Amino acid sequence: PDDAERAVCCAVAMQRAVGELNRENVDLGLPELSMGIGLNTGTVVAGNIGSERRAKYGVVGAPVNLAGRVESFSLGGDVLLSEDTYEIVRDQVVVGEPMRCQVKGRRAPLVIHPLKAIVGNEDLVLPDPKLEHRVAVRLPAKCFFMAGKQVEDLPTDAQIREIGVASVVIDLDREPELRAEIMLRFEIDGRGTGDLYGKVSAVGSTEAAKHRVEVVLTSVPSADREAIERLVAERRSIRAPRAASRRRAED
Repeated sequence: PDDAERAVCCAVAMQRAVGELNRENVDLGLPELSMGIGLNTGTVVAGNIGSERRAKYGVVGAPVNLAGRVESFSLGGDVLLSEDTYEIVRDQVVVGEPMRCQVKGRRAPLVIHPLKAIVGNEDLVLPDPKLEHRVAVRLPAKCFFMAGKQVEDLPTDAQIREIGVASVVIDLDREPELRAEIMLRFEIDGRGTGDLYGKVSAVGSTEAAKHRVEVVLTSVPSADREAIERLVAERRSIRAPRAASRRRAED
């Protein structure tokens, strides 16, 4: 009877365990990992499905598909709850601002609640996301929107205004949906990048009537990651002496 409560507790424990794993990975010189989790609650067919010759335990039904849809809007470190799960556990959890996401096959937006913590349990609080240091740039880019797993043929012109290893801020004429998947290409170090994939994490506006979009990068080729790291390091080293000079002048 308490399956939804146990599910949200498990999801938070999983995300906290990833943090512990990454600390070990850093010590071993291995890459850091991240994952997103989506939860939904409903009536499904569950059990060993198949025949006597070949059977597999599984779950089948519309709530399973909806759980996959919820998860598809997650970013690394997220635990997202569907409306059905949230209604069951609302007195036991702390959540953020709900997101309304349009999905294929549904007329009404899908309402998703980002989980923050389990009430009354200090061991079940999601870690705050790391604030990445981005540097200001002006890099022309091509932005390709995605429909499912397919990349649109015609790109949208974009301008990268801030860049970091894990995220970028771009200006677009076209307004994207929250958590939409996109692909970026641009030039850095005098050469064109490969395909960088990401998800839209925030959408704002600019004085020039453009859309200022924050994108969390989910897949970056290793050569492009190294080039971005060099660019960020160079820009930070240039800014540091100027800041020191201003402090001396103020003194």
